[in-house]
Amino acid sequence: MSSTHYFLGIHIPEVLAARMHLEQNKLKEFLDYKLWTGLNDYHITLKFLGGVEDEGLSDLIAAFEKASDQESFDCLLDGLGFFGKPDAPRVLMQRVKRTTELIAVHHAFEKAAESCGFPKENRSYAPHVTLAKKFVSAEEPVNEIMNHAEIKLGSFRCTEVVLFRIEPKQVPRYIPVATFVLKGGGKGGTAH
Repeated sequence: MSSTHYFLGIHIPEVLAARMHLEQNKLKEFLDYKLWTGLNDYHITLKFLGGVEDEGLSDLIAAFEKASDQESFDCLLDGLGFFGKPDAPRVLMQRVKRTTELIAVHHAFEKAAESCGFPKENRSYAPHVTLAKKFVSAEEPVNEIMNHAEIKLGSFRCTEVVLFRIEPKQVPRYIPVATFVLKGGGKGGTAH
């Protein structure tokens, strides 16, 4: 496979991303992580694809265009959470409410990727927005920090799914390659 990696995601709208970034900066006072997500990189991952050969992109885009025949929906950002040990969580994240509509969109795009030869994810889908990765340390127990910094940013209308290319050495790190508009979301899919 190519060294260029891709994933499908839902981009966080600018207004919510700005509020999330302010809250994230407050958390940096108490938590030390090696990698903090940049302002323009906030997203909800639907499917990590990994390496994709250039020749396979057009087939993927065609499959994802068909998968976008799903209804647009409201997406609720639902407080802080983490993955890993409570005293040293490897990932700090903004939880996303697991709605029927979000799961339907995830399932449709997962099936489309599977039809192009990508393996199905075995773990249960846990929608979230990564705020930071690779825990270093905390000034007080992480669960206490989380209790004081409960972030509930509200909701937004999800009208599209984006295919992103990962560029680890640039900012922003995630570059839109194609956009797939959901039903009720406007015009058809567009490539970038």
